[in-house]
Amino acid sequence: MYVLRECLGEELLPRGVRRLNCRPALKTTDIEITEHSGALPVQLRSRADPGQRALGLLVALIVGVVATATTAAPARAVIALFGGTMTQVATGVGVFQGLFHGFVGAIVWAITIGGGILVWWYGGEGPPPRSGYAAAVVGWISGLVGGVVVGAAVVLVYSEATLASTHWITTSQGHLTDAITKTRMFFIFPVYGSAIGGGVGWITARMVPWWRARAMRESDRLPRFILDTFLRAFSTSWVLLFPLAAAIFAVLTVLSEKQLEHVEMWKLIGEALTLYFGALGLITGLFAGIFILRSGITIKLEDK
Repeated sequence: MYVLRECLGEELLPRGVRRLNCRPALKTTDIEITEHSGALPVQLRSRADPGQRALGLLVALIVGVVATATTAAPARAVIALFGGTMTQVATGVGVFQGLFHGFVGAIVWAITIGGGILVWWYGGEGPPPRSGYAAAVVGWISGLVGGVVVGAAVVLVYSEATLASTHWITTSQGHLTDAITKTRMFFIFPVYGSAIGGGVGWITARMVPWWRARAMRESDRLPRFILDTFLRAFSTSWVLLFPLAAAIFAVLTVLSEKQLEHVEMWKLIGEALTLYFGALGLITGLFAGIFILRSGITIKLEDK
């Protein structure tokens, strides 16, 4: 018999561990270990340990950021090669711009959307990750925030001449605020961000029950779990087509009438495709991140 210095719910205990009794006042639980190799993997802990919880969420977020960049950046580089983005100066030479912009966008949106969903998952009472379609609302708000950051980065980083050549502002002598007040190009990324954030939140809400069952069954098979998670996300990713299509329509509605002459539908679709592939990576990375925490955090056991 061993004593685990944490009061865990039955559904949080890994394979081969059965809870016998729990004394919340002492933050202690007695458990029986039927399969043990010297280290006990557990999921993120309860609200009684906020420091370790915050560290765990940071680790999961980093995994999500890496996974998002892995799928979004190469996809955007290929799309940019054919001139399919709203931020490149010329077709053909845009592959490196697309790769760089893909990394930047992936980092921003993975932090905002992924961070928002992780906080929602682990911010309340009950066994994490929390289920419920409120995650879609959290993702929508987080994606909107990320879109504002990306839009601001485009306006502030590019020179006036470059912004004029990409039709973000009217002329090279124009003011940066023209991207908001005249061309309204600034609003592209907040609209796209809120759409993809809501879609990611909705898909993760659907996948939480599946993740719980699978993580308990496959706690020692990370590569297979990552592949299965990606395929699961891909099979549900048709949901993303609806908010992305709505985002394209919204952008066409928001842009000024004169600006529509310079906007190609292919570029709007290219931006949507970049976010689609990034969303697949983000969903996979978030679930893989908390899976790694379940399998990789080792706690000491002591004889009773």
